[in-house]
Amino acid sequence: MPGLRYESNMKALTAAEMREVDRLTTERFGISQSQLMENAGKVVAEAVVHQIGVLDLAPVRQIVVLCGKGNNGGDGLVAARHLREEFRHTTVVMLCAPAELKGDPQANYWRWAEIGGETVIAENEAAWSKALGRIEAADVLVDALLGTGLRGRASGLAAQAITDLNALSRGARAARPAVIVSVDIASGLPSDGEDAEGPAVRAHVTVTFTAPKIGQLISRDAGFCGELVVRQIGSPPELVEELGNRPIRWVGPDEFAGMPLIRPADSHKGLYGHAVIIGGSPGMAGAAVTAG
Repeated sequence: MPGLRYESNMKALTAAEMREVDRLTTERFGISQSQLMENAGKVVAEAVVHQIGVLDLAPVRQIVVLCGKGNNGGDGLVAARHLREEFRHTTVVMLCAPAELKGDPQANYWRWAEIGGETVIAENEAAWSKALGRIEAADVLVDALLGTGLRGRASGLAAQAITDLNALSRGARAARPAVIVSVDIASGLPSDGEDAEGPAVRAHVTVTFTAPKIGQLISRDAGFCGELVVRQIGSPPELVEELGNRPIRWVGPDEFAGMPLIRPADSHKGLYGHAVIIGGSPGMAGAAVTAG
């Protein structure tokens, strides 16, 4: 799988704006929602493979993909299918019965089943507790429980799952802490900038699609996303520019790619532009002075 490409200099979107981008991608450009889900799952799998290489986790004993019943879970099922091509020991843990799935998530569940993918159904607390042993043994946990459509706080079984995942990622319940990669947004984190009212996954990496979400940049809890990676899945960038209504933009590493990293030996600081530091309200000048 190819290395990650970092996208930048784009508007951040609310959940409603993102839904409209998806809708218009299909209506104007003929890219189906099922194709968008396929692309989303594939880039998540690429990010997991990349993370395994960066952290030198090989050999990987187990990857567990945790799926809810919505489109976020559908993305997770696609990711699991692609990951199984690289890592045989990839398991899906679902927080619902397969009969509860609809549309594209249901179709991707059957595609996963057809290739012999293993699924553990954890639709209640007893089944979840039983599945925890398998989850605790994982090197990588893919969080596809709750997406950008969450309203209010995570509750019930999803809240319990999030709490247990966070314990695993900190090593409180496992010999080796698991790496958590969240799909689109850390489960439980609101998309539009509000603070999380309930538990939210503390991911190491979040792979979000098309454009960053407002809550991933300006929320008090934005750090729950860990490293934020924005990947394109087929929606034209002009839709993001057209529909984004807030002056909040994502700036990534490629913004600075053209800057010279090595200065000529005979150069001096006066050749490299000027910086203006605005700050220093009464009694608070220390940060401005330090920056200067």
